[in-house]
Amino acid sequence: MMSKRTTLRSVKFNKSFRLNGITSALPAGTYLVETDEESIAETSLPTYRRVRTTITIPINEVHKQGWQVFTIDPHDLDAALSRDVNETEKN
Repeated sequence: MMSKRTTLRSVKFNKSFRLNGITSALPAGTYLVETDEESIAETSLPTYRRVRTTITIPINEVHKQGWQVFTIDPHDLDAALSRDVNETEKN
């Protein structure tokens, strides 16, 4: 039987940013990222593989009246976070 686990984390961007698959730039702010993983083998140590990563974005940034969830590439997210840190350090 495969077991599944979900990890939630908040990521903070200091500047607007872009992610592949999302047509417009996203404003600076804190976003919820959810990662789903499933076990890949019954071994003495649990081993998981990532099956999906999503980011939750407010539909209306000002009033936060709704949310939209996008499936994203976690490597793309990591690259965007690195660019944000590098750009913030330059200023």
